Amino acid sequence: MQLQNRVHIAETTQDWAALLQGAARALAAAETLDRQRTIFVVATAEQALACVVFGIHNNLDWGVIETRRLSPEVEARFAESGVTLVSAATGQRLGQVPQPADVVPGRICVLTSGTTGLLKLIPHSPETLNTFDRVSDLAPNIWFLPYQIGSYAWYQMVALGLFVPG
Repeated sequence: MQLQNRVHIAETTQDWAALLQGAARALAAAETLDRQRTIFVVATAEQALACVVFGIHNNLDWGVIETRRLSPEVEARFAESGVTLVSAATGQRLGQVPQPADVVPGRICVLTSGTTGLLKLIPHSPETLNTFDRVSDLAPNIWFLPYQIGSYAWYQMVALGLFVPG
């Protein structure tokens, strides 16, 4: 990972390493995340990006969702899939108690848009989201991230910032 790459969020600029440290502090109260399938519930883009670098760095079975996309139906679907919802701000478990699930370290749950019904979880890995492996020389640039947090395109843009220098 390119932890020194900078991330611009609203009026602030920090690097991935600082986001990782912030997530580690916020999620310190979380119970054994490496033994559960987790979706981090985020309220801000900063929380979402911090959870991405935290999930990849710790090889968790994880994903992110914005608070406003949760509904009782979505929470029930996640619980049926064995997903534990965890507040990115506090590390506390939210929602329904999930069914037991097989944990796959390194699995990243990408959320569908939900346009044809309830959101679905699509499994990926850092490798399948990082479509930039063939990019050997890319001039430093600033990328705008207009996609829905947790969507495939969002993860791809985040992967660009995590895996490609500059």
